[in-house]
Amino acid sequence: MNIDFSDIEPYDDDHAAEAMHYIEQHPFLDMILDGLKLNVDHEQFRAQVRSIRTVEEFQSQYMKMFVEQIMKNTSKGVTIEGLDQLDPTRQYLFISNHRDIVLDAAMLDVIFVQNDFPTCEISFGDNLLSDEFVGQIARCNRMFPIHRTGSKREQYERLIKTSQYIHYAINEKRVSVWIAQRNGRTKDGDDRTEQGLMKMFAMGQSDSFVDCMDSLHIVPIAISYEIEPCAERKVREIYIRQKEGHYEKEKDEDMRSVIEGALQDKGAIHYTICRPIERKELEACAATANDGDKNKPFLSLANLIDSRIHLGYHLHPTNINAYNVLQQWKQFNLIPEEGHTMEELRMLLYANPVINQKKAAEALKVNSENTPNK
Repeated sequence: MNIDFSDIEPYDDDHAAEAMHYIEQHPFLDMILDGLKLNVDHEQFRAQVRSIRTVEEFQSQYMKMFVEQIMKNTSKGVTIEGLDQLDPTRQYLFISNHRDIVLDAAMLDVIFVQNDFPTCEISFGDNLLSDEFVGQIARCNRMFPIHRTGSKREQYERLIKTSQYIHYAINEKRVSVWIAQRNGRTKDGDDRTEQGLMKMFAMGQSDSFVDCMDSLHIVPIAISYEIEPCAERKVREIYIRQKEGHYEKEKDEDMRSVIEGALQDKGAIHYTICRPIERKELEACAATANDGDKNKPFLSLANLIDSRIHLGYHLHPTNINAYNVLQQWKQFNLIPEEGHTMEELRMLLYANPVINQKKAAEALKVNSENTPNK
């Protein structure tokens, strides 16, 4: 594929030294070092960062250490199931629910390293590029931006390029890619895959729907936190949107969410590598377009990914307790007919995964009963 991806592709070694110079001078570095309780001399650490010359050095010597320290200090442990679904010699498109801006994918890469699996390139929203500190760290850490700003024409052209890059990364660079199932974190616990994301994967591609999606080797991933990262920020945003119809981010809000998400307690964390999407399932999705609606295959695929994630979501006691509380409130008519209170939104953030899992299990049961035996 003869396309110049230099404006979005993760940094190579030629950019590492310049990026390290910017990172080591930034005041946020002190906040991170103090927050992670690394007990290192800040000036000595800055000198070490200045000496980095390759992306591999940055990842192996620093980012892995940072993420492992976060996992150690702020969680009861990180567990994973489903690695046996993966072939270490194959490349995949991992589509995950999204709860923390940085850690969802960063911890997954550390887990891969710990289990002798290759790491993946990670996509992130271009809103993070508004903070140069985050942007430099991201592109030195095998991350690439998805541009969603600009005119409609510019957005369209950028999405085509993103699609082309994802196909290029998986099928020519031979690296796996992680992408969130939606634009922005799930803030109400209701994990849903955006249909538009499925359509993006087909943009700029000449293959059929089935061949295009099959070439990406899609694998859904469910991540669950016992204690939701930035829970109060998420609940507050939804409440304000509900009350005022819109929400305006504060200056540096994304950066503060990154730091807050890294430093807050998270309880137990669990990843489920779900069963890969099979070609026969993609063919079934494609068949839904037989009435002429070309959008239905993309919606069917999004729903299929949702089902995998909902069923694979590891329910913590916080989820079960919140669900039981909501059921009691409903029983005694304590929930208002219109709008949600802040307390109800807090409960829904944890209860929605339970609700979704119950619905997905019931749908699976009904589909199984309606499928004739072969």
